[in-house]
Amino acid sequence: HCCRCGFICSRFDKSEQEKPSNETLLCVAFVSFMGFTTIQTVVALVAKSEAMMGDSAAMAVDALTYGFNLYAERKKNEDNGTNRDVEEP
Repeated sequence: HCCRCGFICSRFDKSEQEKPSNETLLCVAFVSFMGFTTIQTVVALVAKSEAMMGDSAAMAVDALTYGFNLYAERKKNEDNGTNRDVEEP
């Protein structure tokens, strides 16, 4: 037991849970930023808003940054042979 109430808290211990890999986190960030960028660009074009287009361009740069980082992380994992996102046969 880990607390006074007698409840076993080990299932809430983050160290025992599988943490997502950097590849997974970067992939989620890249896809979400690209999705939001696409939606915002479409809305900006419909609204003819230069401010929203500027913000869309900044978000696109952020998304590309995540994409480049994802590429670098995958190359690093290929070189080290430690790609946790791909199941080994």
